[in-house]
Amino acid sequence: MVKQKNHTGRNASFKAHRNGIRGPKRQKYRSIRGVCPKFLRNARLVLKGNKVAAAEYALANKGKKTVAKTHDITAHHFVPGFKSKNLSEKQQSAVKHLFADIDDDKSGFIDKHEWLSELEGSEYSKDDAKAYLKIMDQNMDVQISLVEFMHFFDMYGDIGENAFKTFVEGFNNGRHNPYL
Repeated sequence: MVKQKNHTGRNASFKAHRNGIRGPKRQKYRSIRGVCPKFLRNARLVLKGNKVAAAEYALANKGKKTVAKTHDITAHHFVPGFKSKNLSEKQQSAVKHLFADIDDDKSGFIDKHEWLSELEGSEYSKDDAKAYLKIMDQNMDVQISLVEFMHFFDMYGDIGENAFKTFVEGFNNGRHNPYL
């Protein structure tokens, strides 16, 4: 009788996975073989030019101390996306504290319900509270972000320390703000 079957794949999958199936090796740098010589020449000259420019910059600034001006993100008054025009750091801290007091659910936004319930016992009427909400809510999503809140108070930052303190504490039912 003639042999019918010459091959089986019964054990092949086991053997292939014994040491893990590996993908192709990736080189640290891609090969430049077959790349346009004009592109390569330009890339080489750009790299050389960058080195020359860096050397000239280092020579020009030799002996000068440069202090990088960055925001101190650990500061209690820092709010990403907000740049103050009129508020001092002390006032920014006070406004941020007021925002945290009003934001009951700590969502990072003051919604209409939180805002109206906070101003319920204050000297402002419900109509005034709704008007303030409309002014503060710049993107019209019926909730106030910290940046929108800071922008609103930034408009009144130049009215003087005592007037600003009275203004802020009016929104907080007269409770004392530790930053003012």
